Amino acid sequence: MSEHLPTRIDIIVPVFSGEEAVRKCLDALFASDALQLADVILVDDASPESVVSSYLRQWADRPDVTLLVHEENKGFVDSVNEAARIHPDRDFVILNADTEVSSDWLQRLQAHADGDSQVATVTPISNNATIASYPRMGMENELPRGMDTATLDAIFSRVNEAESVGMPTGIGFCMWVRRTAWAAAGGFDETFGRGYGEEVDFCCKLARDGWKHMLATDVFVFHQGGVSFGEAAVERKRLAQEIVDNRYPEFSEAVQSWIREDPAMPHRLRVDFARHNARSGPRWLFVSHNYGGGVQQHIDDLAALIRDELDGSVWLLQPRDDASVRLRWLDESADLDIPIPHDHLFQAAKLFVDHFGIQRLHFHHFAGLPQAVLKLPEHLGIPFDVTFHDFHSVCPQTHFITRDGRFCGRPDQKACGSCVADRPNSWGLGIDKWRALFEGWLKTADRRICPAESVRDIVTEYFPSLSIEVWPHPERSLKMFERHLDRSLSRRKFALIGGLSDVKGLHRLKQIARNSLDSDAPIEFVVLGRTQAPLGADAPSNITVTGQFDYHDLANLLARERPDGVLFLSVVPETYNYALSVALVTNLPIIALDAGAIGERLRHVESATVLPLDASNQVILDTLEQSVSAYKINAKLPKRIDPRTSPADYVMALNQPLGYPEIPEFEPSAQLDWAVTQKKSSPPLRPKERSISELLEQSLDCGLVEATAQLRAQALQNERQLSERNAHVNASEKEINHLKKTIEALRVASESEVNDLKKTIADLQLASEREVNDLKKTIDALKAAQTAEIHHLESVIAEIAGLAQSREAELQSREAELQSREAELSALGEKHSALEQLHAQQRDYLAERERLIITLADRVREFETSTFWRMTAPARALVISMRRIFARLKRRYGLIMRLPVFIRYHYGVGGWRALFQAIDRRLRWRRKSHSPTHMTAPAALEHQASLDSPIHFVSHSQPIVSIVVPTYGEHDVTRRCLASLAADTEGLASEVIVIDDAFVEPFDPDSMHIAGLKLIRNETNLGFLRSCNRAVTVASGDFVLLLNNDTVVHSGAISSLLATFDQFDNVGAVCAQLRFEDGSLQEAGGIVWGDGSAWNWGRGEDPADPRFCYPRDVDYGSAAALMVRRSLWQDIGGFDERFAPAYYEDTDFCFAVRRAGQRVVYQPRAVITHFEGVSHGTDTGTGMKAYQVANQARFAEKWSGALADHRANGVDPMLERDRSAVARVLWVEACLLTPDQDSGSLRTIRLLRILVRMGCKVTFVADNLDGAEPYRSQLLSEGIEVIHAPYFSNVEAFLRRHGSEFDVVTLCRHYIAIQHIDTVREVNPRAQIWFDTIDLHYLRLRRQYELDGKKSTKKQAELAHREEMAVIGQADVTVVVSEVEVDELSREAPAARVIVVSNIHEVRETEVKRVDRRGVMFVGGFQHPPNIDAVEYYAEQIWPLFRKLCPDVPTYIIGSRMPDRLRQMGVEHGLEMLGFVEDLMPYYDTCALSIAPLRYGAGVKGKVNQALSFGLPVVGTPVALEGMGLINREHVLIESEPESFAAAMAEAYTDDGLWCQLSRNGRLSLEGRFTPKVAQDALRSALADFF
Repeated sequence: MSEHLPTRIDIIVPVFSGEEAVRKCLDALFASDALQLADVILVDDASPESVVSSYLRQWADRPDVTLLVHEENKGFVDSVNEAARIHPDRDFVILNADTEVSSDWLQRLQAHADGDSQVATVTPISNNATIASYPRMGMENELPRGMDTATLDAIFSRVNEAESVGMPTGIGFCMWVRRTAWAAAGGFDETFGRGYGEEVDFCCKLARDGWKHMLATDVFVFHQGGVSFGEAAVERKRLAQEIVDNRYPEFSEAVQSWIREDPAMPHRLRVDFARHNARSGPRWLFVSHNYGGGVQQHIDDLAALIRDELDGSVWLLQPRDDASVRLRWLDESADLDIPIPHDHLFQAAKLFVDHFGIQRLHFHHFAGLPQAVLKLPEHLGIPFDVTFHDFHSVCPQTHFITRDGRFCGRPDQKACGSCVADRPNSWGLGIDKWRALFEGWLKTADRRICPAESVRDIVTEYFPSLSIEVWPHPERSLKMFERHLDRSLSRRKFALIGGLSDVKGLHRLKQIARNSLDSDAPIEFVVLGRTQAPLGADAPSNITVTGQFDYHDLANLLARERPDGVLFLSVVPETYNYALSVALVTNLPIIALDAGAIGERLRHVESATVLPLDASNQVILDTLEQSVSAYKINAKLPKRIDPRTSPADYVMALNQPLGYPEIPEFEPSAQLDWAVTQKKSSPPLRPKERSISELLEQSLDCGLVEATAQLRAQALQNERQLSERNAHVNASEKEINHLKKTIEALRVASESEVNDLKKTIADLQLASEREVNDLKKTIDALKAAQTAEIHHLESVIAEIAGLAQSREAELQSREAELQSREAELSALGEKHSALEQLHAQQRDYLAERERLIITLADRVREFETSTFWRMTAPARALVISMRRIFARLKRRYGLIMRLPVFIRYHYGVGGWRALFQAIDRRLRWRRKSHSPTHMTAPAALEHQASLDSPIHFVSHSQPIVSIVVPTYGEHDVTRRCLASLAADTEGLASEVIVIDDAFVEPFDPDSMHIAGLKLIRNETNLGFLRSCNRAVTVASGDFVLLLNNDTVVHSGAISSLLATFDQFDNVGAVCAQLRFEDGSLQEAGGIVWGDGSAWNWGRGEDPADPRFCYPRDVDYGSAAALMVRRSLWQDIGGFDERFAPAYYEDTDFCFAVRRAGQRVVYQPRAVITHFEGVSHGTDTGTGMKAYQVANQARFAEKWSGALADHRANGVDPMLERDRSAVARVLWVEACLLTPDQDSGSLRTIRLLRILVRMGCKVTFVADNLDGAEPYRSQLLSEGIEVIHAPYFSNVEAFLRRHGSEFDVVTLCRHYIAIQHIDTVREVNPRAQIWFDTIDLHYLRLRRQYELDGKKSTKKQAELAHREEMAVIGQADVTVVVSEVEVDELSREAPAARVIVVSNIHEVRETEVKRVDRRGVMFVGGFQHPPNIDAVEYYAEQIWPLFRKLCPDVPTYIIGSRMPDRLRQMGVEHGLEMLGFVEDLMPYYDTCALSIAPLRYGAGVKGKVNQALSFGLPVVGTPVALEGMGLINREHVLIESEPESFAAAMAEAYTDDGLWCQLSRNGRLSLEGRFTPKVAQDALRSALADFF
């Protein structure tokens, strides 16, 4: 039944800012036909632009306009909701203020809803409307050249008249809304605030109720996009996406499915073809490669000329991948990009030519194309031209280059043949066949064109029969480059324009630049473009690369770089070179090698120097140094003119054979059918696979836009749904099939058992409904009493049997007595009757006892043969059978049962993206887990295999830990657990307490070959909670480990749990890392939310993921493996029995631990496999698991105060996991810390340890993402999270994903900080940025320059100074290591906040003795240049003098990464060159002296502090000992000259009194300066805002 539509509708236009866009929008709106059936509601949402508000008021006087004015900004959502309430009976259109409409757009839009009352929204096509965009879907498109909104809308209206397609959501830039649908959804959700995502939420809500959303393909509305929100739009979109993903998990897949099917594609193509067919000029098909460069620029220029001068069209055929080509309509904003497989090339090309009226072919290049393209002219019957852009037709290597990228010199045919044979081409032709093929084919061309005479001359050398014309390339306007007069800033600088490869002279540039650095006036070189290959780590510092640029940006690049001249270093003959055209127009001096067209074009050009192609690097450098500065010659030079044919004349000549032919009538339907068929039938694109590292190099080092685009595409691909990720399709399909097979196996395997069970139940019901009901009432009681009753009956029977025997013996005795007294009885007649009566009573008593025995025996037999026993026999057998079946399927079934939990958990963490990433990690993890080395021992099967092996626990009178294992049945599971315990507790003072919770079959250690444990058996079933409480009462260890019986303990788990109490302060309880049987993570500690619900953090994830690998405070730890101080357990009172029998008792206990002032810590090194669900199952609706739901409510009520600070379920889990952190600190270093190799690492790791002890959550990441062992584990053991590859590809990726989570970000060393400081500010403006200088690099380099006088050193110092000052200027806190640097920065950066956190040492308290000490030691890492210089200085100038004064005293040179050259030199001088030494203690304890002969450096030297902390006297230079407050001859000996240094060494070595004084005073000097307490005070001051 059709719904009645109101006669008028509303158009709601919310306005905030953007005057120009608003004016265009409203001018177009009021000029359209919309006002014939609509009123307009304008909303001035407190615009900050007064001119906008004033403009809106001008429209308010119209009767069909309502103006709403907000005093304060309410945002898009509130504005629309308010406006929609004005006329509550009307449908309406939401129209953004940055749109433009035309004609009868509204009538056409509404018409798509008139015929279907279930249509909720209608959206038009736009240039900027995501999935409704034209010409390219999903892009922000500009309007096609020469078209306005009205013209394009008219085309859409004509070719797609009254057509629409369904879509997953309306798009709010322009959206017609049905009033009844609006009411059904309750309008826009105000959660979306100022805007973005509200219409998606609205549409998804309606779609679930059956409403439809339509795309009107006959309406086009222009949309500028992003005017109102500006830069804030990106963040708003991200937040909106998170909400939508959480609410409508199905939406993302619906959109991706729609994009894949692309139902709007035919409608877009119709418009493309209409625009194409409107052209009246000639139609060309160009053929070329897809490498870009000058060839593509020439093609683009020609296409533009043919379009502008001739109103023609150009199509380009070029490679798509190694199996297909593509056809593109050039120089147009269109989606006409048609793929064609190689094996369909002729057929598709023939249809294309017929459908589109192609009149002429023009070949520009053949690289990447199949050989069949040469046959296209013959097959299509079309004439063709050829332009030579290089020498590909003569040389398959294109440029006459050797394998190493050098000019080959164009040798004879034989040498060329050898070269081609060594490097086969894609067509598989030798040089003879190659040249013969091209010569024959070129003869058939109408015209053969070269851009320069030199090119023609070379080609005709090889093909003398060819006639070739010379046409210099037409070029776009170069006026923007004329008279480049900007002055360079410093030294002489030369620019190289365009992409640079070895062919273009890249290798020569590096050699020339390196030579220049050694000259008195180094020259700077700037590559305005990209380099084909990375420059490399050894690249000269005077080369910079700008990266690939847009042609229109080149003038700005030149102005910014201000070169003194332009350099061309091509090593092969060039054919034209567009960059030379630019250089000529600038009037800058040009220095070039005589490379083909370059030398030809520079002949007779003033201020241009052409050198021979084989000129040496020194000749080139001399020419550059002697060249006249452009700023001395520009004023007098006339404008240089490069004589060329005008572009218009060029294109007229090119088109001359065609003239102005008549254009045939086109059949759009045939064009559309052909294009759609080609698009849908072609194979998917197979791009060249490149590694991330290769892409990064090409993007960052080379500035390659294609690589950057591919990186961006790969990043986007990683965020798409699993189905769109080609790299994981096979794995995901395999996993899905595996799950389907598992489910089917479960269904098939259990179907017969289920049917049998149903039949048995039916038989029971038919047999006796009443008896069954009675038995149901008593069955539980019978089961519970059965064992007790049997024992009771047995005891009664035994009692009766004993009584009967005694009575029988008594009877025999009495009978004998009666016989003996018969004579007396006969004499006593009066007593005879009484005796007879007594005898009868005795016989009756025995008869009664016998009857009772028989009755009881009958009751036993009756019970065993009762109807109940017989009827339940099949059920009992079925239960046993089912147990066996489900045991076989347990692993697969467990996976399926965990799947909903897995989905809820990961979807709650971060929506669909997080879920798909988790699925991907899960698939990779499952594949990895198939490796036999994946699970750490002991694995479950290892202990399963040893079920019959004896298990023995050693008893200890004073155990350290008591391990409590509650059990209720499943004895084989318990034995497996105990087997793993026995292996892990060997040598540990422990006791194992097993408490059997009154299971019908008692746990019997003896029968299971288990000895040495304590066994407690409950008389009645107490449940898990009370069993634990009871067991702990008999424990005697200092610590208690509660351990589920369905676990397997991995090696080292118990000792790791125990060590945690000693390693960290105030630890009351420690939980383990729980894993599933397949090795995936079950729990890494728990998160408790504000409603009392809880998450197992990391469930289903890779346990090696950095998020789960460091000890941290947690909300709770599972009692499946929880270690507690026994004294604390007793103080708290154990588990709260309000949570009996089980569930939430461990969570409640952990909260009580924190209330008692203690911490609950997760220890990832304690790995325990937990076979979850063995004891209580996984169904929370029945059985013991039902208590999980009830106890959550009890817990939430009890701890409501504590939970008030917890977030809602699923909100910011990355923050909630470290809830207790005082501050979250990220530490970014250059590389992984190696404290055994350098003092800087030692200082940093001690500093991070202090931060952890202060309550901070510390995350460490090395810029190279190194996570090598053992250094990563050393950090992890300190409670520090370590981010490393492969979990992130680079630091920036980590910052963009998690940077907003930190309160403090510390960037170490200027060359690391300068890379990341802007990103940190961008992603987390609120964070404090600390800059840890380590030492002031510029100060150290300045001192080095004073020593070596090298200009390269000076330049490095200047660069370091600039970067360090830049970072300090942006940092909130700068960390230095001494007061010397504080003083330095007070002059250099007086506004900076500087704190001192120096080296940190524990000082040896005992006195150090001189006796038995021998030798001198030097310690220093040799990756640090000052240490290399110090050893060379000592070996050559000090050591010979000292050896004369103290013969036979060895000097030990110790340090990591010792260069071979230094080692050899030291050995030659007689030094003990030890290199890296793992343990320095023996040398500190046995050597007599430590030296520090540094001649330059900065900061506090760790080698000095370390030696002083061990009481070892130090002799050093002033540089080595600065900033430490050391006094000469009181704490140390300070000398700067070789003679005095050697004398001081000898004095300290031989004078015992002086030695002892220096030893004692040196140790004392560290106190108050270099202790952990001093560092902690400095850090607390810097973190004052967080305490």
